[in-house]
Amino acid sequence: MIMAVRGGYGCARLLRDIDYDAISRDPKWLVGYSDLTALQMALLARVGLVTVSGPMAGVEFSQGMDAFTDQHFWSLVSGEAGGMDLGNPAEQPWTPIRGGTAEGRLVGGCFSLVMSLFGTPFLPSLDGAILVLEDVHEHLHRVDRMMVQLKLAGVLDRISGLVLGYFTDCHPSDPKRPALGLEEIMDEVLGGVRVPCIRGYAYGHEAPKRSLPWGIRARLEVEAGRFTLLELPSA
Repeated sequence: MIMAVRGGYGCARLLRDIDYDAISRDPKWLVGYSDLTALQMALLARVGLVTVSGPMAGVEFSQGMDAFTDQHFWSLVSGEAGGMDLGNPAEQPWTPIRGGTAEGRLVGGCFSLVMSLFGTPFLPSLDGAILVLEDVHEHLHRVDRMMVQLKLAGVLDRISGLVLGYFTDCHPSDPKRPALGLEEIMDEVLGGVRVPCIRGYAYGHEAPKRSLPWGIRARLEVEAGRFTLLELPSA
């Protein structure tokens, strides 16, 4: 396992210079989130490598990790049955946007990093995927723009389901001017979505959160409040 120390920016600079054949011959899990999204999506797109969006050495492990996040991460990477449960904490239900059941492989991560890979060979196919998105420190007009781009690109018609995690510290660029709030943006853009969709999922830049294995198939049952892996990832 290779665990990132922290996020930041710059992973996308690596993507054209990586020896993907060498990685395919000697695969290892890459654990991290935020800027690591670019590298994780590239590895999934180019060699089908399963990586884990999970806690990092210089963040959760150094600052102290809550029990929910800690337990799920270790259950997942240890191959324990408890790692298959991706549901929210019991006291923190998600908000349904559209009901139903979705099945597909997990793809996603930090929203702005996913969108930066559009038009490149480093974004895995989103067709039939359960797309999981979160972000941090983004102005709300940028979140609005990215959501609309997903819609205009037809992604919301091709995925199996949409899961929206934490959007941490995402505020208007100028609080003194009128602006749509995060919930208003999501409700307006996703008002006509035809696939199962939720917001308020426990995943992203804050705790408590689930760790997610990109590329592994999962099932989302919106009304039942269940989100489960259909298989455990293997190292």
